[in-house]
Amino acid sequence: MEARNRILNDWYGKIQRSEIKLPRFQRYEAWDWRRISSLVNTVSKNLPLGITLVLEVGDKEQFISRFLSTAPEANNRVLEHLLDGQQRLTALWRVLNNNYEWETYFIYVPEFDDYGEKESDEQFVYCRGRYLKKNGQRYPLWCDQPMECLKRGMIPTNLLRPEDIQNEIDEWIRGATDNNKPQNPEELETFFNWKKSISDKIKDLRSVIKNYNLPYLSLPSVTQKDVALEVFINMNTNSKPLSPYDIIVAEVESIKGRSLHDLQDELDLKYPDVKHYYDLSYLILNTSALMQEKLPNQKGLWDMDKAVMVEDWDKMEKGLNEMAAFLYN
Repeated sequence: MEARNRILNDWYGKIQRSEIKLPRFQRYEAWDWRRISSLVNTVSKNLPLGITLVLEVGDKEQFISRFLSTAPEANNRVLEHLLDGQQRLTALWRVLNNNYEWETYFIYVPEFDDYGEKESDEQFVYCRGRYLKKNGQRYPLWCDQPMECLKRGMIPTNLLRPEDIQNEIDEWIRGATDNNKPQNPEELETFFNWKKSISDKIKDLRSVIKNYNLPYLSLPSVTQKDVALEVFINMNTNSKPLSPYDIIVAEVESIKGRSLHDLQDELDLKYPDVKHYYDLSYLILNTSALMQEKLPNQKGLWDMDKAVMVEDWDKMEKGLNEMAAFLYN
């Protein structure tokens, strides 16, 4: 395992080009707006974050994978699987594109706040909840109006994404400032200095975001599947650690299009005596491994072909039922 540095600009580019994906066993987004705001606050102030874990991808992906939420789904070669850090990178990607349905994110800059009582004397990440009215419009309306945003000291975070978007930035600044352009020529210098200060602030924030270092540990592509999974499980930062069953549930779901939990429930209804002899999920997984001539242990579970497991499901069900009948007699 090798520790490396990588700036946010490079992480963003890999997501944008579909070069980095999530193993299918990863859980989906779990962070609320408070944790997301705290994360972006940390990045915007150039403070350190925890380390991320990736598995390099060789000629073939070891795990069934999926794209990060809302990321482009291009058919490019996948170079890495993100084993740990998906909440952070998904939140950063989505905040920098401001594509959450029910929240819009801003950087609050107190020197630009001309709305009334200031939110704070310091810069911070501000999240505004959104809602739809019957007319189909997304409220509050000011979140999408540059002039109203700036009046409140708010710079939308999508202006900070590390892409070549200078035209978009210039258009936003024009929309935010043109109504304040004075008629008196003597006041123009003050106006243009103010306008430049807005541009400079956005430029400074963009530089911090673009060059922010998010370090990571890299597992080489030759790392065995069971080793990569063991490292992932040990580094998993969720409050409820993943079990081997959780991981295989996700892989089977992506093949079968149905939840392994549902298949297990159906087996239980069909053959209710099986579970009396051992934990049903344990019996399902280890019997499936044995049917593929794999050892009934963690390595065997990782190595078995999940597509074959699904194809042989009926045979495995009948075998467990016959086992239960034999033990009963």
